[in-house]
Amino acid sequence: MKKLVHILFISFLPFISSAQSLPDQWTISTDGHRMITGGIPATGLYDSASIRSIYLNFSQANYWQLLTQNYQTHTDLLATMQVDGLTYD
Repeated sequence: MKKLVHILFISFLPFISSAQSLPDQWTISTDGHRMITGGIPATGLYDSASIRSIYLNFSQANYWQLLTQNYQTHTDLLATMQVDGLTYD
């Protein structure tokens, strides 16, 4: 069973900067829209110029029910993730 997930990392930046400490070489841009690592704006998965399709594949047909049931207990549900033709466990 595949589930398409689009990550909009930009919307999470304010939460990252206020919820946890970043390494010294990482900063948030002055406009709050980009993460800068080592003085160089991040590219790759979190490149603000591209939107990536990320597919989560669950072996259980009732994965959504399991995810909602396990939300309060923080029980993980195993899946594989596909990004740019690569599959990750």
